Amino acid sequence: MTDSIDAAAATPSAAGGFEPILQMLRAADATAMKYGLPDARLREAYHAQILMILSAAYVEVFGTDVESPDWVPYIPYYLARAAPNPDTVYAFAPVDPAGVYRISGEKGTEAIAAITLRKGGAHLGQRCAARVGEIDFQAVEADAAGSFSFILSGRRPEGLSGQWFELHPEATCLMLRRVTKDATQRDGVCGIERLDRPRARLALSDGQIRERMANMARYTASQNEFLLSYLQRLRRLGAERDFVLDDQSGYGGLIVQSHYFHMFSLGTDGFGRSENRAALRDFFEVDAKHIVLATLTALGREKQVGLDLLQKAVRDLGIHPEKPNPAIS
Repeated sequence: MTDSIDAAAATPSAAGGFEPILQMLRAADATAMKYGLPDARLREAYHAQILMILSAAYVEVFGTDVESPDWVPYIPYYLARAAPNPDTVYAFAPVDPAGVYRISGEKGTEAIAAITLRKGGAHLGQRCAARVGEIDFQAVEADAAGSFSFILSGRRPEGLSGQWFELHPEATCLMLRRVTKDATQRDGVCGIERLDRPRARLALSDGQIRERMANMARYTASQNEFLLSYLQRLRRLGAERDFVLDDQSGYGGLIVQSHYFHMFSLGTDGFGRSENRAALRDFFEVDAKHIVLATLTALGREKQVGLDLLQKAVRDLGIHPEKPNPAIS
């Protein structure tokens, strides 16, 4: 899919710079079918998700610049992307691995504050990929007021006496992550500036705009395919019926518990399967009692509840222990 976008970007048309984006949108339904998302009931929600990814791409591609970087929102909580959580705030900045940067500001009181060095980035038409380094703010020296400043570069600048952190040669973007646990905690302040060359011109040429729009299309296509393939992977792992552990470290994440929430069409009757909606929900194990049992089962795997409580829950909730598996019956 991304190869066809590259070809379209090089072909002038009446749509101009929009052409790569339009081609990506035209191919969206075929891409969904490729990864096993044929349900027409999900089509509009799927289209909305693509626009969400595209809107985030615009912020990361046009809202900042590798020559004169600034932090812009990344996986913000106002976009339903990557399990949004208002207690966790991310920011994104593109970097040149050959550049020299000053990062300065004032420490906050967050539970977690760190800068992750990563490969890829929407400004290159790529997803943010594997981590190649991290700077934990606990390791950053600050004065009594919490103010800090350090240099980030491939090698320590000659004569520098202050703080320095290495910029990995494969790092092309930074992700600033802040996590708070309660309302009394305060986010820090962090700025970034490039020191090894003059500040870039604010105005972009027509060619630069076309290139960035093509990168938006490539990034959106790549991120969309990643999310579709991830849902496909969850289904194969059996996450439709249970929580599963999933190692996301290969693309910059952690080992997480995942669950695939799938769609059921619950109308006014049982659609030939059951006599009414309540019976249908019971059959597919999506009613309240089965949700409670699924939660307790997940806690049991984590050794937070015992087998006796699970057995009691099955009895008290009236769940038949020999009930057929709805996925295969």
